[in-house]
Amino acid sequence: MCNAKQKHRFSAMAMALLVSVSLLPGAVLAAPGPGQKNLATATSRPYNGTKTVEVTDMYFALAEDVDYEDFSATATGTLASANAGRYTVLEEMTNISFKNRNPESDIDWNDWYICPERMTNVETDVTITEAVPQLSLSVDVQSGKAGQEVTVTATLVNDFDAPEGLPTADQISLTAQNAALKEGSSITQNGNAYSAVFVLDKEDAVFSANVLDSAVNYSPLAQPATVSVDVLKLADYSKLEAAVAKAKALNPEDYKDFSAVTAALEAVVYDLDETLQDRVDAMAAAIENAIAGLEKKADAAPADGNTGAQQADSPQTGDVSASGLWVTLLLVSAAGGLGLTALRVKKGLSK
Repeated sequence: MCNAKQKHRFSAMAMALLVSVSLLPGAVLAAPGPGQKNLATATSRPYNGTKTVEVTDMYFALAEDVDYEDFSATATGTLASANAGRYTVLEEMTNISFKNRNPESDIDWNDWYICPERMTNVETDVTITEAVPQLSLSVDVQSGKAGQEVTVTATLVNDFDAPEGLPTADQISLTAQNAALKEGSSITQNGNAYSAVFVLDKEDAVFSANVLDSAVNYSPLAQPATVSVDVLKLADYSKLEAAVAKAKALNPEDYKDFSAVTAALEAVVYDLDETLQDRVDAMAAAIENAIAGLEKKADAAPADGNTGAQQADSPQTGDVSASGLWVTLLLVSAAGGLGLTALRVKKGLSK
């Protein structure tokens, strides 16, 4: 559908012949013969999820020799795929518009050539580079405690509404410091979102996300996207543990009513974090108060383990002292009596 009109002056017969040739069907400019090539200069760009590229310059194989250097065109080119990579052929060119390659030229090429509506299989050399991913990283909790599960989600914001060009789940990296991937789990994909479940350790956790080298259309970030989770420390249980040990050392059978202590022990809750320290201290105080309110039974064993009968049979300190005194007096009296008897016997013998 494109044919050349000679720019030079010809005879009327020659001009008529050329005009008749220009009206022949087919793409004279669009479909060169053997050994002839149309060549499109297209602008390389990053991946954007489409197959189109901008054609900024065009050499037509069948342009007149005198026009070849100045005669050009712009167009929209279509690649075989939207994926990143190097392409040497435009499968299709549309929106073709003639232009002058020489900016000083005032020739309107539409006066000389009929512009094709469409051209196919045009040689080119264009590269679609990998896009820089825009990763947004989020967590389902802002703080937690050791052993708690956290779901981490990386969202690829610049997905270009092209799900077929997205990285797969195994082309995304989700890692953590002070947290471990939940046993038996892996990264899952839902559209442009990639999620994984981690288990928090005892320190604040930092999660990172990036695209791996194996991804086709996106390049790894120089610095991965990150998000952190504060890990709450456990409350101080030292006072509570001491109170519990004190209560458990008691024999409930020694007391009229041990139910308050039992209830206080049953109300103990472990693994509370530091933000609930007041609650932990209150549990310790409840146990101490319950112990303080205990009343022993009359026949309850004392703390040293001696029975009441043993106490009754054992002499008191004052009783022991008195008994010793009486024994001493008896011994002295007996000794005195023996002395007098011996004296009398001696006097009798002397007479």
